[in-house]
Amino acid sequence: MSGDDLSTRLIHTPESKIRRTVNPAIERASTVLFDSEEALYGTRPSYGRRGLAVQSELQAALCELESASYAALTPSGLTACALAIASVVEAGDHVLIADTLYGPTRRFCLRRLKTMGVTATRFSPRIGSAIAALIQPNTKAIVLESPGSLTFEIPDTPAILSVAKDADVVTILDNTWSAGLFHKPLLMGVDISVQALTNMWLVTPMASAVPYCADRTRLRRKLTQLRKTGGSVCPRMMLMSLCAVCGRCPRGSAFTKLQR
Repeated sequence: MSGDDLSTRLIHTPESKIRRTVNPAIERASTVLFDSEEALYGTRPSYGRRGLAVQSELQAALCELESASYAALTPSGLTACALAIASVVEAGDHVLIADTLYGPTRRFCLRRLKTMGVTATRFSPRIGSAIAALIQPNTKAIVLESPGSLTFEIPDTPAILSVAKDADVVTILDNTWSAGLFHKPLLMGVDISVQALTNMWLVTPMASAVPYCADRTRLRRKLTQLRKTGGSVCPRMMLMSLCAVCGRCPRGSAFTKLQR
């Protein structure tokens, strides 16, 4: 896949075919009016922070970027990670988390999940297939980050995925550091990919739209149920930045070399 192909697909998403303007229309609203009950409980739009044109466009672009079938937006990176994990666990379950996870995500698993009756076990990112020894009968998820925060360790994701698949355990990977350009976890077999767009795409505290992208169809329902607890802040800025960077990042550029 060349950068030109990706930048074209980010602009010409399926969502873009239903409008006549080059960019999504500006819709500044909180309350949305409906003509019928069927429209109210339909897929979109549902509320000013969910389902309007710019959110749909950004989600469609992220699906192209991550090779996903579904994407949801949340207000922050921690929220995205927390909701992705919470969508697959309940009281009495167990999760495995890499030592190199983003700090707030690790604390959420070790402290907050504990109060909800979910236990978490840490493991070295270099564990590889030996992670099989840590899987318990109630293990529901394995949470990874590649490269890992601060240490930038690269886990043997394929080996871990093989074990997870055999045990029917959901895999969640924080893909923030690759920006979705140079690492495609969903194509490797990861179930849910999370990415903080503020890190690479738009570094400003005023814009914080973070997706979690899913590939397995059976996870979509659970993610959809939880996504309503979050929203997105200024997705228009995110969408414009994402399309611009992909279109202006030729092979051999400083950005590309840094990511490699």
